[in-house]
Amino acid sequence: MWNKYGAALANSMRTEEAMNAYKIAIDLRPNYVRTLVNIGLANNNQTKFDDAIVSFLNALILNPKAEHIWGYIR
Repeated sequence: MWNKYGAALANSMRTEEAMNAYKIAIDLRPNYVRTLVNIGLANNNQTKFDDAIVSFLNALILNPKAEHIWGYIR
């Protein structure tokens, strides 16, 4: 639920609030790949590319077959 809330906030351009929601989501489920990807996307949108790559790579470690994540990295 926190991940979905974060995504709704991010889509409303409320990135800082979205990141807070994503942090709660990760605290509750540290291995939830979708939240890691969403954090990466939010960082990417803020031009925090180094942070975005870390999130995307952590997501790939958990799910190496998630080919769509490579598209975000490119």
